Amino acid sequence: MKDDATHRFQRLLRLLTTIQEKPGQSAQELAEQFGTSKRNLFRDIKLLQDSGFEIDSENGYRLNGSGLPVPSAGPYLGQGLNPWEVSAAGPVRIEIQVEPALARQLAQAPLHISQRLSNGRLSLQVSGPDRVLDWLMSVQGAELLEPSWLRSSLHRRAQELVKRYT
Repeated sequence: MKDDATHRFQRLLRLLTTIQEKPGQSAQELAEQFGTSKRNLFRDIKLLQDSGFEIDSENGYRLNGSGLPVPSAGPYLGQGLNPWEVSAAGPVRIEIQVEPALARQLAQAPLHISQRLSNGRLSLQVSGPDRVLDWLMSVQGAELLEPSWLRSSLHRRAQELVKRYT
């Protein structure tokens, strides 16, 4: 399962890079290039759009904005290029322990401009810390360490999911 998630994550990153570097490609061209069906490509594009990336499909796929936006944490985050920032809030320091495979991915594709990665520890300064929770719940190999109040919030969300699915 972990390999499937890693493979999909890498494919999504490659898809974003391809759309940015070669805009205007059709769904058929992208599906062939990635060795997948158009249906799977549409799912990937939808996931990226729901995650805050502004991808336009008119006249071929294009990534709107100035460069790659920062990956976001959920479908409600389409607030511009950096959906982890909320202008009305002050920055919060977040510390996350990450496994080596995830650390390598984050070194190649940072989550945020403030990202610092050292000895398997990811540090971020974000104004929308609650949005990091969705990202944490969507990846394997990451454990939120600080702040404790955000860790408690993540714990409550996990308990709600367990209750719902048991």
